Amino acid sequence: VESILFNLPTFMLSKHSTKFERLLLSRASSEVNVETIQLKDTKALDFERLLTVLFPSVPGQFALSTVEDWTSVLTVAHNWEFSAIKKLAISQLEPIASAVDRVVLGQEYNLPDWTTAGYRELCRRAEPISKAESRRLGLEAVTDISSLR
Repeated sequence: VESILFNLPTFMLSKHSTKFERLLLSRASSEVNVETIQLKDTKALDFERLLTVLFPSVPGQFALSTVEDWTSVLTVAHNWEFSAIKKLAISQLEPIASAVDRVVLGQEYNLPDWTTAGYRELCRRAEPISKAESRRLGLEAVTDISSLR
């Protein structure tokens, strides 16, 4: 991942990811060396955060606590089909995600309940949408929210 070599037991990847399972099965059947798999379009930091979930220091306890941390896990879990870890990331994000986070993540990862809840909260809150929030949401979303308000 990004020129960083991770030495991992492949069974853990295939156990939790249907995409890795298919990849490893196809490589095994073609007798290609399975030792190195390059993960394109994946950031090393995001992958490292996913690994802290797969291999926690203390079972059941995660060293991740921020929206940024869990969004990294959600991204890799979504892209590489780690369905149980994706559900875990969503559950960990639920109490800490802002309304804007819910809209952005809901749209990006096809979580319609999150998108709706985020829009609802943004439409009902008293304070206006900030410039930083506007950049994250995009012009169309900000226009829709303004007209609904």
